[in-house]
Amino acid sequence: MAVFLDVVYRSEEKDRVPSVLTNGIMSNILPFLKTRTASNARHFALASQVLATLSSYQFTRRAWRKEVFDMLMDANFFQMSPSALYSWCVLVDNLMTQDKNAFKEALTRLTVSQSSGLNIFSSKEAEYEQRSMYLKKLNFIVYTSEWDQYSRSVSEVLERVTDNLRAISGIVVPITTQVFLCTRVLISRISSASLASLWHIVIPELVSVFKNFADRLHGRKGPAPTAIALQQYPLSQLYLLLSACKLLATMLLLPENKAPQLFLRAKDGIGLANEGGAPEQHAWSIKVTGL
Repeated sequence: MAVFLDVVYRSEEKDRVPSVLTNGIMSNILPFLKTRTASNARHFALASQVLATLSSYQFTRRAWRKEVFDMLMDANFFQMSPSALYSWCVLVDNLMTQDKNAFKEALTRLTVSQSSGLNIFSSKEAEYEQRSMYLKKLNFIVYTSEWDQYSRSVSEVLERVTDNLRAISGIVVPITTQVFLCTRVLISRISSASLASLWHIVIPELVSVFKNFADRLHGRKGPAPTAIALQQYPLSQLYLLLSACKLLATMLLLPENKAPQLFLRAKDGIGLANEGGAPEQHAWSIKVTGL
């Protein structure tokens, strides 16, 4: 359809395309996009595919920008099939690429504040869940981008990460998990030269999670825990451990020239002090040099 419109409307007539789309295609597919039910999943995926195709043409942006942005900010955004999510990767990438102000607007809207719905009567759990969801959406936006597209915005992304970590005391699973995911996304999308300050933020959190689990396991009497024994841990804690392991695996795969600020050495202690003041040695320990 977008190709057809591109052929039918000449360059000087492209301004007429958004109104044609709004009164035609958009009015027909929006009901399917705004319905998040299992019975509508197939229609949602097909409608997302149509919209993703249209979004590839910049002259159509005015017809879908507001709706796409609003759906991206919706609390149920991630309730979709993998095929639909792929279409939304294209949609979000086109939105952020074609509209230079879109990313800054997203950063503003994905910031927890009093005006975002939280108040003094809201529980901490509700605040943590909202912070986690906002960070997850920011991760998704960066993930859909091209290589180094947001290299100039790394400081703003890290500011959001730091803000979330300051809002918690200790380890909060939803937020810490998203911080680890954010790190993996940044590693996959941003050059190492722009990530020098990332390790100052993430390494302490990663070490804290591993040390927490190590202390739990070392505090147990008897043989080393089996997979069955680990099932006794809360599922959220196991998700956190999995997230930390994925991040550590990603960091271990980085060539030294890709992250010169970071050296990962097995069995090289990070200097976690025990009660006697001597550094403990852990097989997963991390040594950061040049920071």
